[in-house]
Amino acid sequence: MKVKAVLVLSVLVPFFSAMAEGPHRHRSNPCKPHFDIHDHAKVFLSHGSVYVEEREDGGGWVKITEDDRLIVNGEEADLDGDQRALVREYRERAESIWHEVGKIASAGAEVGIEGAAFGLKAVGGVFHMILPGYDSDDFDRDMEEAEAELEAKAERLEDRADRFEGKINELEDLHESMKERIPELDRLYWF
Repeated sequence: MKVKAVLVLSVLVPFFSAMAEGPHRHRSNPCKPHFDIHDHAKVFLSHGSVYVEEREDGGGWVKITEDDRLIVNGEEADLDGDQRALVREYRERAESIWHEVGKIASAGAEVGIEGAAFGLKAVGGVFHMILPGYDSDDFDRDMEEAEAELEAKAERLEDRADRFEGKINELEDLHESMKERIPELDRLYWF
């Protein structure tokens, strides 16, 4: 049932909302969301820049600034026009995905809260049947309507998550292109 899936998603929201800790001081808030890219890296935003950081050791990092400069472990890479365009596209897509992570997490939490309210409505409906003029048929109708509404919201959230997954796949392809075309990134085993 989609309602159960949404409730599970709402429990996972903190996972998407919390950023892993690491030794670097370029992050401003450890509660900002991140997303993983490939097996070894995570992506997040901080102070207007996109960061790609080594996930396991947290030792390596890449920064793409708002003006599309590429900083690899503290050293600026010398980019030609094509490489800079690739870096710009990566930054723009990563920013878009990063913002979507927060929106999906928020929507998941909202649907999860509505799922909890559905449960409370069911309990209240049982007590409501004690009153005259409200019987089990009324209760069943009210529950079916509420469940249908909640399932519709869950389906919309699932569709949104599917589209999000497509955006991540596109960014991973772009990630590979950057690694292939920018020597400073190609030297990083984790990028």
